[in-house]
Amino acid sequence: LSIPSGTVRSRLHIARQRLKELLSEHEEAKPLVKSKEVAA
Repeated sequence: LSIPSGTVRSRLHIARQRLKELLSEHEEAKPLVKSKEVAA
C-alpha cells in the first residue's frame, strides 16, 4: 500500500477510541440483573 504509516496509525487510534466509547455505552445499557434471575 502507498499509504503513510502515520495515517494508518492515526485511523487505528481513532477506531479504537470509538470502539471503546461504543463498548462503554453498551456496558451502561446492560441490565443490572440477569434475565435468568428475574424469570419465575
